[in-house]
Amino acid sequence: MPRYGDRFREGEVVLIHLNEKPGFYARIEQMLPDRKKGWWQVTFLFLTLPSHSATWILDEDQVRGADFTIQGNPLRIERVASWRETDQRQTGASPTERKSRSESNGNIVSLFEEDD
Repeated sequence: MPRYGDRFREGEVVLIHLNEKPGFYARIEQMLPDRKKGWWQVTFLFLTLPSHSATWILDEDQVRGADFTIQGNPLRIERVASWRETDQRQTGASPTERKSRSESNGNIVSLFEEDD
């Protein structure tokens, strides 16, 4: 297995690096095996304004985070950690522990006008 990691999954949000810099976010809409063995047809919804979608044909290493090029532009797909995973890594607490802590000493601030 390549050093890159696990294969991306449908519904996952990824960061696409363009020219070795963070470029834009995308959600993986669909991953279908290509007719060539070891290749995938990956459909992305690019989270840009306006949003649009495209299907790239990528090999097994590329759907795990390996570098590749499209029309001479270097690209790389990177998994985006969810806020829950990031929070847990930073605090070292489980979701249950964080919930009990936040309920005990947190304040609720409404973003909308409240009727008195």
